[in-house]
Amino acid sequence: MRYLSSLIGFLPLLIPAVSHAYPPGPMMSPWQGYPPSCISSSMMDDDGGMMMSGFGPTWTSRVELPTVNSALSGPVGKEFVTFSFWRMPCSGGKSALLGRVVRDHAGTPTPIFGDVFVSQGSSHSHQLMRIARDPNTMWSDVTGMPIMTGFDFVLENSSDYQIDFSQSMELSISGVSTVSVMIPAYNSADYPDAQRPLQMSGYMTGNWFDPQHSGEGIQVEVGEMSSTGRYMIFAWYTFDSNGRPFWLFGQGGFNAGDRSADVTMAYVMGGRFAGNFGAGTVNAPWGSVHVNFPDCKTMQFSYEANNGLPADIPQGSGSRTWTRLTAVNGLGCD
Repeated sequence: MRYLSSLIGFLPLLIPAVSHAYPPGPMMSPWQGYPPSCISSSMMDDDGGMMMSGFGPTWTSRVELPTVNSALSGPVGKEFVTFSFWRMPCSGGKSALLGRVVRDHAGTPTPIFGDVFVSQGSSHSHQLMRIARDPNTMWSDVTGMPIMTGFDFVLENSSDYQIDFSQSMELSISGVSTVSVMIPAYNSADYPDAQRPLQMSGYMTGNWFDPQHSGEGIQVEVGEMSSTGRYMIFAWYTFDSNGRPFWLFGQGGFNAGDRSADVTMAYVMGGRFAGNFGAGTVNAPWGSVHVNFPDCKTMQFSYEANNGLPADIPQGSGSRTWTRLTAVNGLGCD
């Protein structure tokens, strides 16, 4: 229960000194150009539109693309489509550059997504971008894909160079003729969401503590109940007024995209060490916690105990700002 008091000191001892040809566990893509936790969900299908709402300025251009028939046997004509680009605010003053391509009408023949190049400064001129439908992967690429109606995508680096997607750049979209779009540098003041807490996701899972008061900690788990339903498990390892270990445990639901969660907390009675007790314990209501994450390294929470708790049960209300201690393998929040 008090493992957090010395976890920092023990961490080097818990990591085995082994060597692998490839790192064990999930391997992060080195090409993204944006923090992985910035885009934790796949792009919407068929012009879903969710990714674009409320993020700030957009840049739009019409591009004429070659079309193919249902057999994909070669160009049979050409068609104008609309490309839009916008930024998604990320933590640490960074941003991701997203885009959307939309047709004026559905049907065949079908336009084909062409190459997108970027020029940025004197060191990067007309560099080929990787266009991904699914973020945080190494293999998603839509170049050459038929555009049935429309879809969202994210721009990523290739393996040969690294573009700073928060700086100004010129995009060149290949089609029947090349069309250029100027994207200015990211300014967080243009994006209301940049000033708000992060959208909550599995990247917030881990251990959190107050560096000024070691020995107390909170363990957070963020999971999913459905495609849009999420839950948070919140385990608070603390002490009673006599300095004895005391823990509170709670769970609360929230929706994908929410930036805070409310958790109903309880404490447990009737247990003994190593399972030396009866068929089960008793959960007693304690109060509630409201939690959000201003950035990947910070958790803010407020707590309020219920009225009428037994005198020997910790109680009260207040707010705290704590720091991340650990994260889940493959879900490094940045």
